[in-house]
Amino acid sequence: MKILKFTALPFVAIALAFSACQESTTSQFEEHLTNNDTEILQYLEDNNIKNDRLAKGLYIEKVVEVDTVGMSSDEKEKITLENNEKIGIFYKITSLSGTLAGENLDENGNLPTTVERISSSSSNIVPTAVARAIEEMKFVGDEVNIYAASYYGYNDSDWTLEAKDADDGKAHRVAPGQTILANVKVEARYSDDQLEEFEKTSIEKYIKDEKLDKYDVKELPTGERIVTIEKGTGERPKTSEYVAMTYAGTLLDGAKFDASAKENDEGVVEENPFVFILGAGQVIKGWDECISQMTVGDSSVLIIPSSQAYGGARDKDGNQNSRIGPYILPEIMRKDLMNKGDITKLPPDAVLVFHVKFLGNRDDALKYRD
Repeated sequence: MKILKFTALPFVAIALAFSACQESTTSQFEEHLTNNDTEILQYLEDNNIKNDRLAKGLYIEKVVEVDTVGMSSDEKEKITLENNEKIGIFYKITSLSGTLAGENLDENGNLPTTVERISSSSSNIVPTAVARAIEEMKFVGDEVNIYAASYYGYNDSDWTLEAKDADDGKAHRVAPGQTILANVKVEARYSDDQLEEFEKTSIEKYIKDEKLDKYDVKELPTGERIVTIEKGTGERPKTSEYVAMTYAGTLLDGAKFDASAKENDEGVVEENPFVFILGAGQVIKGWDECISQMTVGDSSVLIIPSSQAYGGARDKDGNQNSRIGPYILPEIMRKDLMNKGDITKLPPDAVLVFHVKFLGNRDDALKYRD
């Protein structure tokens, strides 16, 4: 084994170098934040926008504040937002110059994006400006505009919305360091039952939008949908036996998060079938449920509600351990990042879609093991 040798620097020299680097980085950050802050203040002044300052480079304009005067205590309680509860929001995010970064507006026929209302200090929602917006709102129906420095937005992200993906047919570019305007409206708060109903609606919309309803669609008692694209001629597998599958996993909006096909060292994509024991808890519950209903040779689309997938994806301390704020990132940018494998974690409470091919069971499945 080759041993690398390093020349030791005096501790004081290391400390001074680190300090200088830290001061340089801090001063650059402060300068950038100050420039963004100046830009926002000028914009607010030029447009005569009444606002409150939340922090340097972060300002809020209250567009709609729900008036609870005259409401009964029960009525007020129904719309009062609590921490650590699921809410549905509509949003539109642009640069101050008007470049569209992302939106989910009800006039486009979209459902509210489901997020968890938690404090900005513990949230990884991207951008932070949206988390702060949610934190500042008190009732369902509240709407705010957040004017934010890039530090609270997309920071140094640099991405382009291609013309074919833009509503106006023109290409748009969000440059690094751009300030943003985030319009956020709280549409609903969800109980577990309502969230389940919301998922069902989302799934039905996906099936219709993707024209999967022209195939045989089977709904399982646990909420999964099996869409049989091509029927196989093999047998149905039994619990505790090996099965082999190829798959590609996406979110409902098409963002890829995993696939059995992998790129080798030569850059060639190779299919690597996934082999596991059915019913042994080696996969998410939705897979065990769905694949037990399939036959060898089936090509199917499995649509799995979050309760049968990764749920809220909390760790043992109750903290979200898989949040990436995927719905708030610009859709094209997020899909691009996930498709390249730069984002590998799933959002909490995500409905998952798998395009699968059932290759074999028992000894036939074992042929595919490495």
